[in-house]
Amino acid sequence: MKKLAILLLAFVLVCSCCLLAACGGDGEESSTADTTSEAGKPSTPDTSSKDENSSATSADEPSEEPSNEPSSGPVEDPSDETSEPDETSEPDETSEPSDEPTDPETKLLWLTHYNTLGNEGSGVVLSQPYEGGEWWFHCSFAPVEGEDGVYELVEILDGTSGSGHPLDIPEGGFVYALHPGNNNPGGIDYTTEACATVLNDTRNWKPGNKFIFTGIDFENFTDVPTETPNLYWYEDGDNDTGHYICTATYAIIG
Repeated sequence: MKKLAILLLAFVLVCSCCLLAACGGDGEESSTADTTSEAGKPSTPDTSSKDENSSATSADEPSEEPSNEPSSGPVEDPSDETSEPDETSEPDETSEPSDEPTDPETKLLWLTHYNTLGNEGSGVVLSQPYEGGEWWFHCSFAPVEGEDGVYELVEILDGTSGSGHPLDIPEGGFVYALHPGNNNPGGIDYTTEACATVLNDTRNWKPGNKFIFTGIDFENFTDVPTETPNLYWYEDGDNDTGHYICTATYAIIG
């Protein structure tokens, strides 16, 4: 019995040794296999250094492709640029005052007679002393020394309300008189639009104003300025008889 126990113990020991020996061999084979595997595996080249060199090279060399990123420099605003004037455009004539004198306004001078105050609604130039003056607007003119054809307004007397008196005629000058006319019921209507227009304009005349005239016969004081000598001065076209046209004018130049 004792021998049997010793044999079993010996058998267990032998089996244990074999088992240990077998496990140890597998470990060495696995280690050898791992070593062999690592040794047989192709080595991967180390590209980290190359990548760093490539990055450095890329940083030194400018990129050929355009960048979509906005430039960090100042951006010019087209609206800030001062626009240059168009050389082809015409200059603004109203931007600078012109040195050229402007022509004075020419207006009608109602002139139908010379040296008589006997006609209603007429315009008269008086070169001789006269009487009366009631119901007439009249004013005197004197020639301006050194200015040929220029006359200065000396005196104004408005007698259209029923008062009035003759004015002195300046040397070398004349008196201009206007009668507003009357519309006589059943008779002649002496009122005319032309006479009324000039009479209204005289409200703006002032002593000292300088005038130039056209149509006045300063040599003989006989030639009446009209395009319709066959008509009476009061014919205003109301009765289909025609329209009297006076061609005398005046302009205030100072």
